Amino acid sequence: MVFDVITSATDYVRRIVEGCSGLKALLTDDETLSMIGLVYSQLEAYNKGVFLIEKLETPRSEQMKHMKCLVFVRPNSTNLNILQKELASPKFGEYHIFFSNIVRKALLEELAESDTFELVSEVQEYFLDFYAVAPQLFHLNVLPCLLSPSGENPILERLVDGISSLFLALKMRPFIRYDTHSKLCRFVCERLSVRMDQENTLFDFRRRESNPIVLILDRMQDPLTPLMTPWTYEAMIHELIGVKNNRVNLRHSPDARKGYQEVVLDSKQDKFYNVNRYKNYGDLGVNIKSLVDQFQEKARYNHSTSTIEDMMKFLEAYPELRSSSSEVNKHVILISELSRLVTSRHLMDVAQLEQDIACRNSLTEHQNQLFKILESPSIHIEDKFRLSLIYALRYEEIPQNRLGEIKDTLKKLGLSAERLQLFSSLLKYGGNASRTSDIFQNKSILGLVRNTVRRGIVGVENVFAQHVPLIVHIIDDIMKGRLRETEFPFMTPATGKNVPKEILIFITGGVTYQESRVVAIINGELQTESEPEISAVANFAQSNGFRIILGGSTIHNSKSFLSEVSRIAYPWR
Repeated sequence: MVFDVITSATDYVRRIVEGCSGLKALLTDDETLSMIGLVYSQLEAYNKGVFLIEKLETPRSEQMKHMKCLVFVRPNSTNLNILQKELASPKFGEYHIFFSNIVRKALLEELAESDTFELVSEVQEYFLDFYAVAPQLFHLNVLPCLLSPSGENPILERLVDGISSLFLALKMRPFIRYDTHSKLCRFVCERLSVRMDQENTLFDFRRRESNPIVLILDRMQDPLTPLMTPWTYEAMIHELIGVKNNRVNLRHSPDARKGYQEVVLDSKQDKFYNVNRYKNYGDLGVNIKSLVDQFQEKARYNHSTSTIEDMMKFLEAYPELRSSSSEVNKHVILISELSRLVTSRHLMDVAQLEQDIACRNSLTEHQNQLFKILESPSIHIEDKFRLSLIYALRYEEIPQNRLGEIKDTLKKLGLSAERLQLFSSLLKYGGNASRTSDIFQNKSILGLVRNTVRRGIVGVENVFAQHVPLIVHIIDDIMKGRLRETEFPFMTPATGKNVPKEILIFITGGVTYQESRVVAIINGELQTESEPEISAVANFAQSNGFRIILGGSTIHNSKSFLSEVSRIAYPWR
């Protein structure tokens, strides 16, 4: 079985779309439509005979008895009620019903009673109840995602539904480990364990050479990574513009022409994005120039394309080329917008200090540099605020941290009282008293060694890539069998001494594209020499046959993460 969420999701969609011949309609709900759209295009569906794609809830008066109806929805009472109404007054010649997760027996019985015209040809459970973003990345589109684990909460149950559906899609019954300091992680693990016991037959898969392992982490263990300015293509787009289900809204970009105010990032259809999604900002400029130069050669355009502005003029000058090269247009516009935002917000100045604070203890030096940035009129107040929060995480327990002065300065600059409250909310959520992780690599001897080595090998050329997300060290510890059971216990006792080769990590509270990228490196999907600490983990993983999948409640940028943290009104431990 391939340990790859895109392959698993695509296989289910193909079985739905291609399972019967003839003219077909596909009815979905909001969630399943997005899940399908991430792995299967409308053109692909059209080529397989699907001439109509609609929401299940859409009213239909026209009779379409010549078409077969494919229904793919989540198994909940809302969808059951709509299905019952559809079957009571059917518009299609026959129905093939697919549920995205385990279906309760009572729901199936109600559905069968509704099929009075006997038009339902099949009912299947196809376990695609997650959003597959990359081979190594999925999320569950759950917001809010920083939750209290008490009581019956449909959002918490959604986490259990999504994770268990991925287990079934990957055909595995894994050992489960969790962050013992997080009630939320324990809650999810307990429910997952109960679910697998209740559905023992479904989870009865052929034993593997080494049993997969699932580690349920809490975002509070690494509140730093979502706050750092990313410098790779996919992560930068999400941080500075925003990505939702592979769609990017460019309506506020001054360079977004008609037809490009919303663009789609699809690694299957878009070669440039597939090659460059994990590339750093410096490489992007070179690669987009190369792409434009190839089109320039075809058009025999004799002027310079050395800057983003030149490229925009070139594309404007050749409308016939523009109409046939949407990929080039899209990425020139995206990189132009990223370049504009980086320049206008002076993000390189901000990020350089971010990286230094994240990777080095130097209170006085960092204070002086931070106050200098706070006084700069050219830097956006939200970037000053985010940088101050990173500083607060590093120096929260140092009496001389001058956090009061920093807050007063931000208040004078116009930051609202509600935003200032985020200092205490963030430290309550992911400060030293809440987390047990060594995100600054200064608690343990191993962490201090890593920090020293990192400072010794990182050069000027990758000053923006010094910070290593906590997940890299956790993956390294799992692979080398040194992840402590006192901190990350098993839900049920593990049998056998084999180190798991397939590792799934799920972060309650959300994941980031920065973390997805390092997992792609560890899996061998991207080579990098400029980040030796990550490369060392990747070399070990690939030499020993490890494969990692990463998931989360949602995919955060700093804005969405801080929005969630602002909701914190209770201690997490």
